[in-house]
Amino acid sequence: MQERFLEQSKKNIKYNFPFSSHFVIIKWEEFLFMKLEKAHIENFGKLKNFDVQFNEESNLLLENNGWGKSTLAAFIRIMFFGFQNENKSSVVENERKKYDPWQGGVYGGQLTFAVGKKKYRIERTFGKTRNEDRFVLYDAIKNLPSVDYSENIGEEVFSIDAESFMRSIFIGQDDCETNATIQIQKRIGNVAKKIEDIEDYEKAWQRLQEKILEMSPENKEGSLYKLEKSIAGVESILEKSQGVEEKMDELQQKEKDCLEKRKECLAKQEQLSTELSQKGKRKEQAMLHQEYLTRAEEFTRAKENYDRKRKDFPKTVPQIEILQVIRQMAHEIQPEQEEIHIKEQKFADKVPSRSHAEEVLDVSILPEVKLKLVASGLFFVLCVVGAVALRGIVLAFSISAMLGAVAGLLFFIRALLEIKELVGEKEEDLLPDQSEEVWSEEEREEWKELEKLKIEHQKKVDTVEKYLRSTGFSVNEDMVVQLDQMLSDVTELSRLKKTKQTSEEILKKFIAANPGCEREREKEEEIVPEKENRELAEMVALIKKHDRELASIKEEIHNLQRSYDERMEIQALYERAKEEYREEKERYDILCKSKLHLEEARRNFGTKYMEPIKVAFDKYYALLTGKSNEEFVLDDHLNLSLKSAGKQRDISLMSEGYRDLIGLCMRMALIETIYVVEKPFLILDDPFVNLDNSKMGEAMKFLEKISKEYQMIYFSCHSSRMPRMNTM
Repeated sequence: MQERFLEQSKKNIKYNFPFSSHFVIIKWEEFLFMKLEKAHIENFGKLKNFDVQFNEESNLLLENNGWGKSTLAAFIRIMFFGFQNENKSSVVENERKKYDPWQGGVYGGQLTFAVGKKKYRIERTFGKTRNEDRFVLYDAIKNLPSVDYSENIGEEVFSIDAESFMRSIFIGQDDCETNATIQIQKRIGNVAKKIEDIEDYEKAWQRLQEKILEMSPENKEGSLYKLEKSIAGVESILEKSQGVEEKMDELQQKEKDCLEKRKECLAKQEQLSTELSQKGKRKEQAMLHQEYLTRAEEFTRAKENYDRKRKDFPKTVPQIEILQVIRQMAHEIQPEQEEIHIKEQKFADKVPSRSHAEEVLDVSILPEVKLKLVASGLFFVLCVVGAVALRGIVLAFSISAMLGAVAGLLFFIRALLEIKELVGEKEEDLLPDQSEEVWSEEEREEWKELEKLKIEHQKKVDTVEKYLRSTGFSVNEDMVVQLDQMLSDVTELSRLKKTKQTSEEILKKFIAANPGCEREREKEEEIVPEKENRELAEMVALIKKHDRELASIKEEIHNLQRSYDERMEIQALYERAKEEYREEKERYDILCKSKLHLEEARRNFGTKYMEPIKVAFDKYYALLTGKSNEEFVLDDHLNLSLKSAGKQRDISLMSEGYRDLIGLCMRMALIETIYVVEKPFLILDDPFVNLDNSKMGEAMKFLEKISKEYQMIYFSCHSSRMPRMNTM
């Protein structure tokens, strides 16, 4: 029989597999509402440039392990639903990585299917991420793009998500069990007439369960548990806070006693202070006299220092500003003198002797010009001396003297300029021979500049010497050193004068503020007795001690008062907490009762909406075993249990092979229930690897029977697990 089946299969091959294969086509009635027609795989996993055509009949594929049967089955599912577990890092779990083409190239393909009388073609290409994917849907008859379905075409065609598809229509290897996903339950609920959507119940029950858990007194995070703990803690605090009033009275009496003692100490302190008041005043006077002597001594010392330094100046004390100008002139004399000497060496053989030049100059300068020069210089010196002498005494006179000094200086400078003009007019007399053969024009100009420099130099020398003589100092050889010392002495004298003036002002102010401080007083030892001071110090220390005790008592009273106030607040909080607990407990009891009522309604609902599945399961169980179902019970979560010895036991106690058969019955019952009008295709990827020979025969007969109602795509690697179907 098996050989005849395989031989017939070879005659009906309509696809182009890269390896040897047996694809069996069994013709049957065209009553399917959803069916696959053909597929083209460009690149997907190990399959490349692969084409397959599906007939309306059952399609059986027999190939060795590793050929790519599971890859082809996965391709069909992924063309409808896309990849699963894309966030997984493991290649085994992440389907995008798992089916990445081995050979490279375009990742994807095409799948043509029919829904009712309409045909569609899905074209998908896949990239490294979902953003790189491409999806296009075509009307396969018109070969034009279609908008009947979106990229979520699997959920729109089958009315379930990918997980529910894998738990119903797609039966994989060693995976015949049925799990009640949310969408499967929703589909079942929608099938049951006049019954609310099961998803609504699940959500309501879950919300109730979460709320009960949030409030449960058995849960450490529950509101009732926390309220009980809070109430117990408040009760403990209230117990500890008893006796606050008695403690408060005791502290207040202690405070009163301490205040009386402090009052007595203050009276004693006042008495001692009165007794020592007069003695204290005499002590103060003695201290003022001592301070007066100190300040008077400071003034005397400052005055002596100033007078001693003033003796260094024979006449008036030079003004620092003028002294600085004269000092700067003195610093310029030596460099100019050296410069003149160097330049004179150049004209040593071309100029007359010094005696001849002096004769010419003496004759040239008029007597009245000399008189102006001497008079203006003398007027300048007298005005400077007057300004210094009057400084600080009569301000107006001092300013007038300074202005006179400035005017004298201007007259002196004018007389010098007149002398310069006269000298300039007689310059040619100083040159015995100024013919072009002896003097060049350039030399003439240099000689003129030299003479001007000598005149200016002499003016500076004369000015410095006259200034020194006007201040009472003799002219030394090194005027620079002399003027530097004068500047230092003037600066020091100015400082000593300020010190003297400051000390004098301080002394005068102290005497004005403390009349009679010049008189000598009694000694301090006679004024302040040691005994009285000691008693006063002891009394002050005792008062401070009472102050500390009072502060401590007041703090205790404050804390107790706060504790009392807190106790009142805690008492009020305790009453509110008990009331809140009562209300919360009422709500909790209502929720628990609501949960019980909801569960009861759920059981009643489950009985109603599970009835179609139970009827279908019994049908397929009888189809498989030839017996009526008296052993298995189905709950509202699609879980099967086995009745044995009056008890319900989990089917996990059964053999794997038998669980697969029962699971297949359950799958078919579920498909029949949720797809009443339309009939979907079935994909079976070698689901019976756990069956022995006897049970394999039962399974194959079962598939032959259901293949009359469903388009079946069946994959296996062993001929013993292929259905023995008769062709029509």
